[in-house]
Order: sequence, then C-alpha cells, then structure tokens
Amino acid sequence: MVEDSNLFLKFFMEQLTRDNAVQTFQIIRKLIRFIPKLPQQAAFALYNYIIGYIMFYVRHPKEKGDELVGQALATLWMVVHSVQGIMFKDLKQILRKEQVDASILLTANVPAAKKIIVHGPQGPDEGGIPSQFPLGEDVQFIQILREAQDFFGVEEENAKEYFLVDHRTRKTTVKCSWISKEMILLITGMIHNPQHYARDFYFFKRAQYPQLSLVHKKPAQAYEELQKQCFLLKFVEIGKVMLTWGVLKNVNHVVQRVVFLHEDLMKLPSFPRKALEAELDLYGNGPIGKVIYFSTPDYFR
Repeated sequence: MVEDSNLFLKFFMEQLTRDNAVQTFQIIRKLIRFIPKLPQQAAFALYNYIIGYIMFYVRHPKEKGDELVGQALATLWMVVHSVQGIMFKDLKQILRKEQVDASILLTANVPAAKKIIVHGPQGPDEGGIPSQFPLGEDVQFIQILREAQDFFGVEEENAKEYFLVDHRTRKTTVKCSWISKEMILLITGMIHNPQHYARDFYFFKRAQYPQLSLVHKKPAQAYEELQKQCFLLKFVEIGKVMLTWGVLKNVNHVVQRVVFLHEDLMKLPSFPRKALEAELDLYGNGPIGKVIYFSTPDYFR
C-alpha cells in the first residue's frame, strides 16, 4: 500500500464492478478499520475511484444502483479521514460540474425538474397516453398521485391500491447482508412515499423529464416495498452526513468550514427535510420496521 498502492487496490477495484461488490466494500471497510490512517497515495486513489464509482451509477441507473451508491458512501466517509486538503468549496464545484453533487453532497442545491410525466396503469408499452404535471418546490407525490388517479379514471374505492413507481428502474432482487444474511429485498421499481417531495428526487435536466408509472399493487405488498425503499434512502443519506462529518474532522480552520457549511445548508429549500425526515407510518409493522426506527435520529422517536 505504500510503495505501489494502485497495484494493491487494483484487485478490489475490479471486484467492485462484478457481482460481489457489496462483499468487496465490506472488505475495504475492514481494511480501513485495521489501518485507520491510510498512506496518502492509497487514500487518494481509493477516494477518486469511489467518487467515479458513484458517478457511474448516478448517470447510468442499473440494478441495485441505490444499494451500491449507499455502500460506496459508507466507505467514502472512512477514506476522507486519510485524504488531506479536501475543501468543501472545491468539492462542491467539481461535483456540480460532473452533475452528481445531489447524490454525494448533503449541501447540494439543484433546481427541481419543471414537469413530470406519468404513465397510466396500462403502461407505456401498450400505447397508453401519458399525462404531464408541473412540478413546484412544494409538490408532494401525494398531489401527483391524486391528479394521476383522476386523469386515468381510477375509482375512489380502489385509490388506495395505486402507487407511483419510477419508470426507469427495473425489477431488482437485492441481498442486503448488512441487515440479515437471510433477508432479500425485492423491489419492483423505485416506489415513492406519497409524503415525500418530488423536488428531492427529480432535478432539472435540459430536454429531459422524469417519468413515473401509476401501478396497481396490493397495499400490504406496497407497504413492504416502501419500507425497503425507505431503508435504502436512509442508508444513502446517512452516508452523506458521515462524509460531511469526515471532511470536517480532517481540515484546518474548522470554524471557517462550519460557517461555509451552515450558509450552504440554509440556502437549501429541502433542508433539513430529506436527511432528517422520519417515516413514522413505516415503523409499526413489516419485516424491517424496527430497523427503520433505529436508523432515525433519537429526537424523532
């Protein structure tokens, strides 16, 4: 790791692009715990690779993308303790230029998408005509859901059986070894919690509009999927918070950095909404209700 860190880390980097990425991240974290202060060259190489790894999954959504981004962030904050000279201002400019700041930085302030396209229950592949809804800063998915149900003629007595699902995500089976070796998370598209704000998930991209599908699901099945999606989102958000904390612990002039961080956070329309929001309705039942409960800050319990 001292004389030729790139050669040492090459094996791990290759494994991250294969099927055993989660296990590889666990090995890397164990290595960092054994050597808390990595050699400079190794730390920079690992730091740059993990940033690039997150960029890839943000730009090209793939199977298990949310989980892998969460695993990468859970490793990145441990690496920054060994990387000298990280500045919030420089990090913000670089990640904004690469259009991935919203997926890595707690302080990212990205304009929301102007409108959203919603496909009906029959799906776009069957020739259905989608609907378009304007997005504002305070639009929740519950508002989009109700308007979509009205547009597509969903009867009121069946309204509780329809949910909004991200159109681009595919059916995935995720083995979450960090919950339980036996637990399998089956996610059919990214299902959205009706109480979440659309602008926290869909950002402005020129000539591109986010797409949702109105999907019929059994309420019990949807409840479990909402729990699983909630856990993955919390895993990512905790990674962002820990990354910010790791950078603060490893810089000089901490007061100056805290002031910069505070100013950036106060400018966010979503602060402290997304990082600290608590899904109280998901704690009671389901396979991972207690896991979500204990991942929530104490003052929300």
